Amino acid sequence: MPILAIFESDAIQKEVYEALRRAVDWEKNPPAGVISHVASFDEGGKLVVVDVWESQEQLETFLRDRLAPELQKRGLPIPAARILSTHVVTAYPGVTPHIVQ
Repeated sequence: MPILAIFESDAIQKEVYEALRRAVDWEKNPPAGVISHVASFDEGGKLVVVDVWESQEQLETFLRDRLAPELQKRGLPIPAARILSTHVVTAYPGVTPHIVQ
């Protein structure tokens, strides 16, 4: 069953997030097991990421092998995550423009 991962970080600002996105090559080389990734910044500038992954193991592999090294280069920790088992995962036609090809 897929998992939902919710990350929050005060330390990762928009420009750092964009640099990390490029460094891990998220769009051109999607990590194995990722179903969806949504990132936002709240009114205080805090990064909030909500991902859906096929498994917690696949998320952990991505964090360990691709994201953690890039965060370490910048002196940043991996943001704490709240991991939940999913009950339902549904995609609607509006998702089509956001699918990575």
